[in-house]
Amino acid sequence: MSSREQILAAVKINKPTEEPTPPVMQLHTDSAIQYDNVVEQFTTVAQSIGATVHAVESMAAVKLQLETALQEGKQVVNTVADIGTITSNIDIHTPAHKLEAVDIAYINGTVGVAENAAIWVSEQHMVNRALPFICKQLVLIIKQKNLVSNMHQAYSRLNVSADGFGAFIAGPSKTADIEQSLVIGAHGPLGLTIYIVINP
Repeated sequence: MSSREQILAAVKINKPTEEPTPPVMQLHTDSAIQYDNVVEQFTTVAQSIGATVHAVESMAAVKLQLETALQEGKQVVNTVADIGTITSNIDIHTPAHKLEAVDIAYINGTVGVAENAAIWVSEQHMVNRALPFICKQLVLIIKQKNLVSNMHQAYSRLNVSADGFGAFIAGPSKTADIEQSLVIGAHGPLGLTIYIVINP
């Protein structure tokens, strides 16, 4: 018997017995962490990881900030119809090197999670997959009614297969080395501003 055959025979003898596939875990949203005030919890966590959060009564406050940025001559990409004219020269085919000069990008979030301050942004809202990760400043808009306590509740609201592509975004880009030196904006937006719209 060759060494190859000896090895295969040993593997066959020591093959573990088959176990049934475990059942798919069901999401138990009732047993997951809950917050009495999701806006307060979301804001606390978001600020602790470097984001700026504004709770506003309506989209008017966000629109004013957008208009101010335009008046200052900043290169702005707006994907939110409720706050101004949609930027028409940006689409899914726009190459990343044309987006790297974007100063501020305004994008709608689908659902926000209080436990980790993550906001789900779908490809439909970001328009171009690179936009939220390559702009200098990212502005995310989330309605208060779309804030949930935990990730279980967030996933129950999402249809990932319909979105095609999306990402949970929490805080500005950051990285840290073994010496515990934290760098903000190392490989993505230098800052993240979140508007929680109370009365959309």
